Amino acid sequence: MKYLNKTLTKGEKVIVNAKMSKWSLLIPVVFGIFTAFVWTLFALIRYATTEYGVTTNKVLSKTGLIKRDTDELRTIKIEGVDVTQGYLGRMFGYGNLVFTGTGSQSVTFKMVSNPLDLKKQVQETF
Repeated sequence: MKYLNKTLTKGEKVIVNAKMSKWSLLIPVVFGIFTAFVWTLFALIRYATTEYGVTTNKVLSKTGLIKRDTDELRTIKIEGVDVTQGYLGRMFGYGNLVFTGTGSQSVTFKMVSNPLDLKKQVQETF
């Protein structure tokens, strides 16, 4: 039962029931689609412009198209390789690989596939 009907007093009758127009959804739906599109576009750009690599001399992380961020750590300075995975990462097989060096320096490979296998490959190499 609608709220209007619940609030009727003795002898009161409903003359008209009105609803919002479906057109009232137009702006929020268009905004939602546009926002999702822009968010997806930024995610695709980040995915396409991110590079991670391990060489015989260094660990390298590079992100960005216009603004570039890089982190490098010489392999002789690596003290530890850690994996961090949240619930979704455990379920879908991705996580972060964190290389820590002497002092406070670290390089993080964010959201890499099979981080435990990658960690094992790196540790077997060095």
